Amino acid sequence: MSNWADFDNKMDKNFVNDVKNIETSSGVFEELPLGTYEVAISSMELKESKKGYPMVTTVFKVVEGRYTNRLIFKNSVVYMGDENDKLRMNSELNFLKSLDTTKSVSFEGFVKFEKLIEEIFDEIETDKIEYLLRISERNGFRIYTIEDIFED
Repeated sequence: MSNWADFDNKMDKNFVNDVKNIETSSGVFEELPLGTYEVAISSMELKESKKGYPMVTTVFKVVEGRYTNRLIFKNSVVYMGDENDKLRMNSELNFLKSLDTTKSVSFEGFVKFEKLIEEIFDEIETDKIEYLLRISERNGFRIYTIEDIFED
């Protein structure tokens, strides 16, 4: 017999709410248009991509406007063992710094990086920080930029 409590313990703490949000939406996924959205961060963590590379996943929830309750997914592979690794990691570090938390953002290895991401997310969640997120596009890739910060 399976022990489903083990799965509940392993599951991302926002998974239940994310599923509820999908259930109440139209059921058809389409990317939001390029533009600016007021968002809250509903999850952020270091994971492995399908190919096994370290990837920072950030899920935003739109909190105002026409697309309220829609989710925006930002997946950033930060290391692939090639010449672009420094640029990818630097880009993600700059994004994390733009969240304007009290944490000192730097990279000192993936174990410490995972802990840093968890601490940043905990602070954002505790302080109920919201952001003005701009989605733009460059060379066929979506770019996510924090334009403003709203704190309680």
